[in-house]
Amino acid sequence: MLAGRARSSTVEQGTHNPLVAGSNPAGPTSAASRWAPRRCEIGRRIERRIRAKDAKVKPLRWLVAGGLVVVALVGAVALSARWRAEHRVTVGEAPPATVGVAVASESVEASGVVAGRVEVPNLVGMTLDEAKALLATGGLAVRALASPAGETTPGVVLDQDPALGTIVGRGGTVSVWYASSDSVAATSAPNDPDAARGGRFVVCIDPGHQDKPNLAREPIGPGATETVPKCAAGVTGVVTGQSEPEVALAIALDLKRAVEERGVTVVLTRTTNAVDISNAERARIANECGADLFVRIHAGSDTNGDVSGVRTLYPAGNEWVAPISSASRAAAQAIQRALADATGAQDRGTASRSDLAGFNWSRVPAVLVECGCLTNPVEDRRLATEAYRSAVARGICAGVLQYLED
Repeated sequence: MLAGRARSSTVEQGTHNPLVAGSNPAGPTSAASRWAPRRCEIGRRIERRIRAKDAKVKPLRWLVAGGLVVVALVGAVALSARWRAEHRVTVGEAPPATVGVAVASESVEASGVVAGRVEVPNLVGMTLDEAKALLATGGLAVRALASPAGETTPGVVLDQDPALGTIVGRGGTVSVWYASSDSVAATSAPNDPDAARGGRFVVCIDPGHQDKPNLAREPIGPGATETVPKCAAGVTGVVTGQSEPEVALAIALDLKRAVEERGVTVVLTRTTNAVDISNAERARIANECGADLFVRIHAGSDTNGDVSGVRTLYPAGNEWVAPISSASRAAAQAIQRALADATGAQDRGTASRSDLAGFNWSRVPAVLVECGCLTNPVEDRRLATEAYRSAVARGICAGVLQYLED
């Protein structure tokens, strides 16, 4: 029994164990030797699969890397093109110098650009001296045009041409309209009324309304307790959307040129739409320059869109305008006839008004010409054309000259 236990123990712990390396191959360890070749074959198969997988993945990796490089190159080209477009750079051309309030001079000096292009800065709201200094840094000249200050601080720039952001050549000229404390200096130098008082006639032309209405109140006449808006909003074209202030200014400038060609001195109450001048102050401008006639340019309107034609108003019906009523009526009749003939428009005749501050504050003969109805589609389209506006100006001019020379 003891010998059997010893033999059994030897089997469990001795060299006959097939899982122990170096076991006797003659006995049970011969099974271990059979497993060795299988393990080697499995290893070789696994190695072959790994190599095959690497062979397939490696080209894919190169393809992805190449795609990323192409995307990067395309993005770089696109960004370069966008930069050139934004900076307006072309071959053989120096980049434009940007005129800025604080860095204009520095930018011009740093770029070393003597001839080229510059971007017009925003001048509105600056003083005239500031605007001149700023434009000088960009190599631009200034044409300063006075306009009555009205509600604006004298010396402040009201408008400019060309507009902000326009690219112009160095050495070009920018027109600047500024608020003048001298209400008579409402036009450019050649039409300075002080220099022309020795002439035969002086006509004050008032393009009606302005860009922004001023609904603050002013007396309807000297010493009156009744008040009216300082400057009401104008009419808008029913088809074109053009504004009455822009139509009135265009016709007024044409009228100015036509009248001046006949040797008459002209004073304009405004030369830009960007003003703030009340109707009473416009009448004062005519009074101060001693105008022989005060011509107010407007467009007509009516709740009935079929109404069209031209009409001329004159002051009458109160003590303020009594001294000028008769002469104003004569001027209105002359202008109305000539205007209807020149345009072929419906003749709506003349009419008197006593409720207009622009009449009641005037001390010189005055008329208000309604050059056509912007609420009528046909007339709105006509007033949008240069040819028709010129015809209107020629008609008014003929009537003005007839009145002055009679």
